[in-house]
Amino acid sequence: MVAVALSCGWVTAAHDAPAQGHKAPAAHGKKPHPKPESKPPKRPPATAPTVRMPVARAPADAADLQAPTAAPLDLRAEVITLNNDLRVVLSPDHRLPSLAVAVAYGAGSGREAVGQQGIARVVAAAMSAGPSRDLGAGELQRLVRSEGGSTSALVDREVTLFVDVLPAGALAFGLWLEASRMNLVDINESTLTTSPGIAPPPAQSMAEARARLEELAFQGFWPYEHRDRVAFTDRAKAVSAARDFHRAWYTPANTVVAIAGNFDPDEAIRLAHDMFDGAIGNQPPVSDATAALPDQTSERSARIDVGPADAQGLIEGWTAPALGQEGHAALAVAAVLLNDRLDLGQQTHADRLRQLSPGTKVDVEMGTRLGHALWTVSLTVPPGVDLDKERAVVDNAIDELGRLGPTPDELRAAWADAELDFLQGVDSLGERAAALARAEANRGDLRLLRNMPVALLHVTRDDVRKAVARTLTPARRNLVELAGPKAPPPAHAAVAPVTPPAPEPRAARNGHGKHTAKPAKKKTGSPPAAKKKEGKPAQHGGKRP
Repeated sequence: MVAVALSCGWVTAAHDAPAQGHKAPAAHGKKPHPKPESKPPKRPPATAPTVRMPVARAPADAADLQAPTAAPLDLRAEVITLNNDLRVVLSPDHRLPSLAVAVAYGAGSGREAVGQQGIARVVAAAMSAGPSRDLGAGELQRLVRSEGGSTSALVDREVTLFVDVLPAGALAFGLWLEASRMNLVDINESTLTTSPGIAPPPAQSMAEARARLEELAFQGFWPYEHRDRVAFTDRAKAVSAARDFHRAWYTPANTVVAIAGNFDPDEAIRLAHDMFDGAIGNQPPVSDATAALPDQTSERSARIDVGPADAQGLIEGWTAPALGQEGHAALAVAAVLLNDRLDLGQQTHADRLRQLSPGTKVDVEMGTRLGHALWTVSLTVPPGVDLDKERAVVDNAIDELGRLGPTPDELRAAWADAELDFLQGVDSLGERAAALARAEANRGDLRLLRNMPVALLHVTRDDVRKAVARTLTPARRNLVELAGPKAPPPAHAAVAPVTPPAPEPRAARNGHGKHTAKPAKKKTGSPPAAKKKEGKPAQHGGKRP
């Protein structure tokens, strides 16, 4: 799915049996917020109704191809700033039976300094487990479950994000939960072993290939180049680095709290002041995620060996303009155009990729970040399928798209799919709150989120052609293959080695010391005229006449 859909691959925390009547005790040096006494009705959270925008049909005549009209996304939101610079985004919708609280910290792995690789995930794992100094393992999840809600967390290069979906009326509990998570976190050595989110990916996996690809694509650009999942050998040093990272980046000025769904805005503002005004912290360091990338002038590649019976694959990637920059929306449409799609419940290849094997899976993605984006195409190929041939199909499709652009029918379908992908990314209540929190944390401007449907539907055929030709070039390609050993050529195709003929043996000599036979001389051109030898008559049969 195209990343502008803001679908983030949530990992929902496991829930245990409910815990009753637990209150968070005070943190050292910080005033605790008592857990609200009143409990809301235990109603399961509901997803938000699908957001729909009026879209006009494009004309059928290719000569008059025009984009359908679209209005900005109807996400009414207000941003308030607390006294400590923490921002709160309010997006009420009283049609819903539930609400969501999303907290985005500008503390993704792109903020890790040299020597801090993997530390962002250690801090996120500690905070996801809850204020472990005062709550036992899994107790935070049990509290959320007892309120009829769910909680999830993720870490990417830009932000660490926590999302709680709760019944309407549970806003006080949700804000208390996140204020406690912010103020009472305890980072210790047990965090390094209790979270699978910090483990490196398997050596022979597509996740490892993607990590290698980022190393190649962002070579020389530390925020996106370095590994953010590592194994820690010096545990005490890792804990110290995690605490330093938390102190630097988990500050109110680097935090956004977004509330979406059924709640009262006035009550939300009052509770936000009550819960978060006491949080203190310095201004975060300046991030260099938007700095210029080093130039890439030739293809970079790597290979990961797999067994002959294992599935093979590859991932190609190109660095791309950031969100809001020229070419970004056009490349997002190009990704939709080449991606696999569902046809009557079956996964089918895009028209330009019909020559791929039916067993090959294609995933084209436009990853959106605070800084430079990454446009990738991933192939997973069954054993026995020629990986080189599959790659050639993809590369030819990209080349042709950069030379000729999409057809009118392709662009009409891409407009509809891109719009649908984006709307699905903000359709559920948790994703909507997360999108608002992320947009405000990364850009400080919600208009980019609201106007994304308009930007996608303003992309023309020529926009796609130019963006692909300019960005997805062979010289800027980065490639990582998951490949097995090359198969030997078939037996019928084997060619026997050519043996040169043996030299002709020298002729035997007769008793008079003369050759009995002479090898014929090689003739070149016209033979020279024979010279008559005087004094020697011609011999016939070896006797003199």
